Amino acid sequence: MRLSPLFALALCASVASASIIPLDWVPKTGTQTRNYKLGTRSIAISSQNAGDYTGPITIGSSNVRVVLDTGSSNLAVAGSSCSCNGVTPYSMTGRNTGNPISVQYGSGSWSGTVYSDQVTFGGYSQTVDFGVITYQSTFFSPNSPYSGILGLAFQGIAENGIPPLLKSYGVGVIGLQLCRGNNGQESSAGRMALGSGDATNNGLYSGQINYTPLTGSQGYYTVTAQSANVAGSYAMGQFSTIIDSGTNSLVLPGTLYNALVNQIQSSTGSSLSSYSACPSLSSLPNLDVVFNDNYGNPFTLSIRPTDYCPNMNGVRRFDVSSNSQFHILGTPLLNHYYGVFDKTNRQVGFAPLSGCGNSFEVVKDAVVDGTTKENDTGLSSHAIAGIAAGSTLAVLAAVVAVIALLRRRGDKAAQEFQQMEL
Repeated sequence: MRLSPLFALALCASVASASIIPLDWVPKTGTQTRNYKLGTRSIAISSQNAGDYTGPITIGSSNVRVVLDTGSSNLAVAGSSCSCNGVTPYSMTGRNTGNPISVQYGSGSWSGTVYSDQVTFGGYSQTVDFGVITYQSTFFSPNSPYSGILGLAFQGIAENGIPPLLKSYGVGVIGLQLCRGNNGQESSAGRMALGSGDATNNGLYSGQINYTPLTGSQGYYTVTAQSANVAGSYAMGQFSTIIDSGTNSLVLPGTLYNALVNQIQSSTGSSLSSYSACPSLSSLPNLDVVFNDNYGNPFTLSIRPTDYCPNMNGVRRFDVSSNSQFHILGTPLLNHYYGVFDKTNRQVGFAPLSGCGNSFEVVKDAVVDGTTKENDTGLSSHAIAGIAAGSTLAVLAAVVAVIALLRRRGDKAAQEFQQMEL
């Protein structure tokens, strides 16, 4: 039967499900170099790529996985005509716009054509433009389990000026839970939450979310650190940094990098350089970065040795480097803190991670089209039961209210609704 518009609206409002997407972690080896835009210049940043966090996406009829990257803004996937090292391709059934697109990295590149097709991600679906990769050079590793990249930053840094996917969906806030275990892939996974309600009300973090405002206009999630401490001692003052889920390292100002290296050498007697093997973690210091919230109150984020010396194929490596122009706090920070990336209010929020054990278990059951076993929210079974019960009551309450309203109006739809199967 055809539902009355009033009932349909009430029902949709009461049963809207949380847009929480299971993520997988893909280990990688070797050094990755990517370019960041700084005005009219392009700055190459290298990192020892321990792995990437990927999520499921449907483009046309193709179910693939993409790397989730807050340091870029384009959606791009391998096309069926690409020699892309055996990755699962997009079928290229959409509309070819004929517009070329390309991205050059310091250690690789890809090029292709802009297509338009229906793209479904996290419960949202819309026809959008995106890049289809028809040529690549060292962008995909052999038999890569992901087929492309989903940029989550601002349109200002998007190639061809294409609106970011989430902007097309009208989503201005996301939350990222990027868990990283000590035992490699089996204990590394996560969640992505879409929308302000789901991103800030879930079981993916604990305590309070502390927000710091975005600064600058480069198109990245750039924030200003007020100071930094190494082993509890002051190391340097204010500096700007990008919060980037697609860079698996810390790229620090030279002063802070030297303070960290010197402290490690002082406490362990071992000299250390970028990507070299770390000495015993118990002898290494925390790196504490201080930010101001939107009201000027300071809060501190601690990056632990287990975060900046991640396990890479059985060896813990010092995933820290320095750069005089660009500074990045990548996954070593986000492996310890839940991140809320809020374009709407131009801020980034942080809270201690929670629920990582649930994420590890669920990703083992996840399939490429994003369906999972029953517990795919990162919440406890008790929380899920409570949510389910609450949702059921909300639906029943909405149904009762609508029927009463329709009866008062003498609308025949009330009788039709009572006869339909729920």
